[in-house]
Amino acid sequence: MEATESDFQKFAARIDKEDPAGVVIFGLAIPHRSVKMFGQLRKPMLWVNDIYGGELYFFDAMEVGLENHWPFVALSSSRFSDIGAKLRYFDVIHALRHSRILAVRDRDYPKDYVEKIKNKLGTEILVRDHEAFNKVYGTVPETEAKEWAKRWIAEAEKVVEPQFEDILAGARTYLALKKMMALEKANAVTVDCLDLVYKKKIPAYPCLAFFQLNNEGSTGICEADIDSALTQLLIRFLSERPGFVSDPVIDQGTGQIIYAHCVAASKMKGPRSEPMPYILRSHAEDNSGASVQVKMTPGEIMSTIKFDIKTERIAFHKGKIVGNVDTDRACRTKVAVEVDTAAVARNYQVSKFGWHRVSFYGDWETEIRELAQLMQLEFWDEQK
Repeated sequence: MEATESDFQKFAARIDKEDPAGVVIFGLAIPHRSVKMFGQLRKPMLWVNDIYGGELYFFDAMEVGLENHWPFVALSSSRFSDIGAKLRYFDVIHALRHSRILAVRDRDYPKDYVEKIKNKLGTEILVRDHEAFNKVYGTVPETEAKEWAKRWIAEAEKVVEPQFEDILAGARTYLALKKMMALEKANAVTVDCLDLVYKKKIPAYPCLAFFQLNNEGSTGICEADIDSALTQLLIRFLSERPGFVSDPVIDQGTGQIIYAHCVAASKMKGPRSEPMPYILRSHAEDNSGASVQVKMTPGEIMSTIKFDIKTERIAFHKGKIVGNVDTDRACRTKVAVEVDTAAVARNYQVSKFGWHRVSFYGDWETEIRELAQLMQLEFWDEQK
C-alpha cells in the first residue's frame, strides 16, 4: 500500500522531533507518487530499491532528487551488504555533529565562520591561547615524556638534526595537547604553530605530537587550519585513516604533485596498520626543533581533499604514489603522486580552498561525491 499524505505528515513530524543524521527509505512497490513528498524532509536520505519491486520508486527518486538537489544517495543492488556501506555516511554526519576541534592560537576565528561550521556541520570550535597550553605543558611529567622520546628514536630509521632535548620537547607537547583535548572533550586539535614558535610563545613545534596523535587514530592538524581539520575528521570517520596535510608543489615536467609538509603519520592505513619508515628531522623552515620525514609506499592510490566551508564546497583529486622526494628544499616529508597536473593547476583555486590539501590512502572519489550530495556541498573536481 502506498504511503498517504497523512502517513507522510506523521513521519515528517517524527523526523523533525528526533532530528536523525539521516533517513533510509525503501522503495518496495511500483506506485511512486509519494516520492516527491520525501523531498520536503530536507534530511540526508538513502533511497534503497527493492530489486524487481521498486524500480519506479528508484528511477523517480533519482530524477526528481537530482533535479531538485535533494540531500540523497540512491542504491539499487542485489547485495544487501551494500546498504551497510552507504549507511556509513550517516555515521560520518553524526560524528561531525558531535565533534569539537581545539585550536591553540592567540586570536579568535571570525564569528560568522565559526557559526557557519556549527550550523552546517554541527562541529564546535574551541580556542585556547598559548598561555593555556603552556600551563598544561608545565604539568607534564618528564619521565613520561622521556619514554615517548626514547620510543620515537628507537622506532626511527635514524635521527639527523634534532638533539634529544628537541625530541623531548616534542613529547611533552604531545602529552600536553592530549591532556588539553581530554579536558575540553575535543576529538581534534590544531595549533597556530608557525606564529607561536616564531614569537617564542610556545617551547616547541607540535610536529611529533601530531605524528603520534594521527598514528593512534586521533586528529592533529598544523597551522590552526580548521578546514583541514574538518577534512581530516570527515575521512577519519569514514575510513579510520589519518590524513596528510601538505603544501602541494606541482611539477608539470614529471606529471607529478609533490605533497610536502613537516607533519605526517606513519600509519596511513589506520592505527592498526603497519607503520612506514620515518626519520627524525628538524623543522625545515628554520632548521630547529623536531619533525618527521615519513617514507610513503609507492603504488598506493592517494585521494586529496579539502573543505571550503565558507562556500560549502569540497575539492577532490587523486593519483598514484610513485615515490618520495629527498631534498632539503621545502618541508621534510615529500611524497610524489602522478596526477593530471595541468587540470589540477587549472582548478586549484587557492583563494577559496587555500594552499593546504589533505591526502589519504585509498580511492575515495565515490564516497566524497556521495557525501557531498548528502551534505549539500558542491563537489569541486580538480581533475576536470
